[in-house]
Amino acid sequence: MIRRSVVAAAVVLLLLALASLAWVEGRRAPMRAEALLRWIDARRGRVPHTAVVVTTTFAGGRAITTTARLLCTGDRRSRIEYLTPPLKGVVAIQHGGRIHREGGPTPGLLMASATPCEETPSLHQRRFELLLRNYEARDLGGARAAGRPARRLLLIHRHTHHVARRWWVDPDTGLILRTDDFRADGTVGVRTVYREVKLLPPHRAERVQASIPYAPEVPPPLAEAELLRYLGLPGIRPRYVPVGYEYEAFSHTRCGCPCGEPVAHIQYSDGLRALSVFASRHLSAEAEPVAVMLPVGDMLRLRHRGVAFAFLGEVGLPELHRMARSLP
Repeated sequence: MIRRSVVAAAVVLLLLALASLAWVEGRRAPMRAEALLRWIDARRGRVPHTAVVVTTTFAGGRAITTTARLLCTGDRRSRIEYLTPPLKGVVAIQHGGRIHREGGPTPGLLMASATPCEETPSLHQRRFELLLRNYEARDLGGARAAGRPARRLLLIHRHTHHVARRWWVDPDTGLILRTDDFRADGTVGVRTVYREVKLLPPHRAERVQASIPYAPEVPPPLAEAELLRYLGLPGIRPRYVPVGYEYEAFSHTRCGCPCGEPVAHIQYSDGLRALSVFASRHLSAEAEPVAVMLPVGDMLRLRHRGVAFAFLGEVGLPELHRMARSLP
């Protein structure tokens, strides 16, 4: 009896120890995931490397694949050369929030990527705070990607509980070697895979930096009030914005066609995903809202007070409609 009691007590203690260990590991897992997120954020654009990047877009029952050669200098500049149609031969030079395109139907086209102030420390910090507030990170354990050891990281939206991203991260460099970008229905809309990754030593990185030109400066944007007067609108910011998103910036570009009409751009962010509102006299739009399903996210086009609007985001069409109805 005594022996049985001792064995039973030992089993109970072992179970308690395992339960305690599981609880501790459960507490550590989110900490590990958040630490990995911070590491990715700190290393973003800071790792000199080359890679072949394969992007597959799933839409309408079809898979469209684009292959490009990436050269990242480590000082937030990069050169992307497209290797497959329809962009084959096009080269894009990216520097911070600016992209300059060479080749293709519109060589020399200058585009604003995200916002003009993308690289400011305060905005960078705010985006990361929003990411932590709106998404739960889960470390799914080890894997391999691009022939390198990786950690799988899952990002789940705290409000909708939908899976937003799945990353394969190189824990040594912070490079994201593969990304699965999910739709709201749980299917993958876009998959980006790194292949043939080569890290550049410091002396090679310096030569690469010298070989890539800086993208031209973005022309100073029109003031929002000035553009509103031109469009004849009392405002272009919707009164309603989906939960988790915050206003980030106002900017403007010019239409790519010969008309050169200004296009107003209001951008919101939840730390991971962007939500954009465009307004222009040239953008085509019907009087009634027209919905367009994109590989990831949706677009809603409509005409309001004689001006064409386009809403783009991954919040679902009902939310885009609600934003449109709240226009001033």
